[in-house]
Amino acid sequence: MPSRYPPYQTCHRWFQDWTEQGVFKQILHALAEDLFERGGIDVTEAFIDGTFASAKKGVWTLGMLNRADG
Repeated sequence: MPSRYPPYQTCHRWFQDWTEQGVFKQILHALAEDLFERGGIDVTEAFIDGTFASAKKGVWTLGMLNRADG
């Protein structure tokens, strides 16, 4: 951390407090709303994570896992 910042414990506590209070969610919402109003964002399709993996044999359920174990 740069010396002009408080100790990392203080910064971490602030980060946790702001996260619990939804501050970052509000900031992201405000930024997205501003971009939408300017025509710079299309919210008809969005992905949280860009990682996609196919499940060629389907999804394992708890029952399938138990049968596979014997």
